[in-house]
Amino acid sequence: MIKMKARRHEERSRGSNYHREGDMKHILIILIAALILLPITADARPGGATAIFLLIPAGVRSTGMGDAYTAVAEDASAVWWNPAALAFIQRSEIGSMSCNSLPGYHLPDLYLLNRDFFHHIRGVGSVGGNYTYLDLGESLRFNELGQVLEYFHTYELAVTGAYGIQVSENLAFGAAAKYIYSHLSDRGAGQEKGDGTASGVAVDLSMLYRYSLNPQARIQFGANLANMGPKMSYIDRAQADPIPTNLRMGTAFIIQHEDYFKVTLSAELEKGLTTRNSDGSTDPFYKAIFTSWCNDGGIFSKDEINELITHFGFEVWAMDILALRYGVWNNPLGKINYPTFGLSLQYVLFRFDYSHKYWDSIHAGEERFQLSFYIDHLKLLSPTPWKW
Repeated sequence: MIKMKARRHEERSRGSNYHREGDMKHILIILIAALILLPITADARPGGATAIFLLIPAGVRSTGMGDAYTAVAEDASAVWWNPAALAFIQRSEIGSMSCNSLPGYHLPDLYLLNRDFFHHIRGVGSVGGNYTYLDLGESLRFNELGQVLEYFHTYELAVTGAYGIQVSENLAFGAAAKYIYSHLSDRGAGQEKGDGTASGVAVDLSMLYRYSLNPQARIQFGANLANMGPKMSYIDRAQADPIPTNLRMGTAFIIQHEDYFKVTLSAELEKGLTTRNSDGSTDPFYKAIFTSWCNDGGIFSKDEINELITHFGFEVWAMDILALRYGVWNNPLGKINYPTFGLSLQYVLFRFDYSHKYWDSIHAGEERFQLSFYIDHLKLLSPTPWKW
């Protein structure tokens, strides 16, 4: 799987001149990227998408809950998870997250950054933004004699703006628009047309529905159709690949007793919506949204069902100060299953989040840290985390 992705990206970023220039470092870059993204791309077999860093979840609370967060999404990371959820959060918040991408390799220059914010405007809705940056480190470029020519930096980023509006007491809709930039190399190889970079745009559409069972319990349903946009190319449009259009659908059961405790149970399904046909062509996103459900024997075939990634999460808050989390992430097609853990400490204006997940010996012990600040009308006031 990794070798296949490495070969495809190698052709995109350098064309057919690789052997002449001896630019071996590109292979290492793609292998590193594939290792970082392995758990989220193991189900990408039908589509062969590019810019797959867009599938890396934002935030830390979500990671501790096994990424079962689309129907929960009650912090600034909702810009990524479910923009519609922003409409129900009656406060403003800024969050900053960072983590090492491959802790098993002890490479400090491989890291992921997320910056999130949102602001609630009474009577209008909520607006927010997200900045995602994946750094793949500094690399060397060699000539055919093995001599070092120069250093170059490899990274990918996305900038997102989001809006959520509550259309009724129980229902909200949201949308997000994002700019995507992928910088594999600062120039192409040989006579190729491209320069090792690509850019694109995409939109997300989402919804969140909440139903109160009684004053202390409710059920929530959420969905987010993300990364709908045109294909991206590193060389020319004839070799363009789709971005990873993705659907998440989830539900959550929440019990809260004043400020003494709050318990959340969540479950989620995730499905990649990209399609690569037998002739090597790929469907545009507006077509792949439908064809990706039946390109492996039908919508209810075993192969299609195995492409569904499942997430389960549990969270408990005590005294609105301490939270503990546990989750499970399962990808049948990629045969990847791992547990996640997390905790939070919250005091008036600040919240600290921590999560830990164990994938395998390569990704062992990935840890995420996030610090969030609650803001209301640009003045530091006490937050109201949960409005029923």
